[in-house]
Amino acid sequence: MTSNDNIGAFFANIGEMLAHDTGGAIDGVFIYREFDQRAIGGQAFRDLGDRVIWLDVSYDLEMYMLEFWEALPSAEQWKAMQYSISGEAFHVELDYGEQWDDDEHTSDRADRIVAARFGNKQIDYGRFPGDPA
Repeated sequence: MTSNDNIGAFFANIGEMLAHDTGGAIDGVFIYREFDQRAIGGQAFRDLGDRVIWLDVSYDLEMYMLEFWEALPSAEQWKAMQYSISGEAFHVELDYGEQWDDDEHTSDRADRIVAARFGNKQIDYGRFPGDPA
């Protein structure tokens, strides 16, 4: 397999793993993830038209993304990934951080990206484990 085949398979596998995590409901999914040598951070959502829901993706998916990224030559490692699914197709934007403001925190950047993606739609974060009923 060429490098392009590997990366294409990687992105296709993300969709398959998301389908498993969500019971097949992946149309409208959007993931924003930032990567570094120690961790992966970001958010995943599904656009339902009138509102957006936060997705709790599996640890297996998180580790799959991180391990693939870590195996890339450092010159090919991106700083952030935007991954979206519309119908049966996925779209990926990779950001290598050339335009990043060093003073902007990861969570601020993620909030900005999510707001640009969904505008003023309500985001339902649901209940987190451990929250009172």
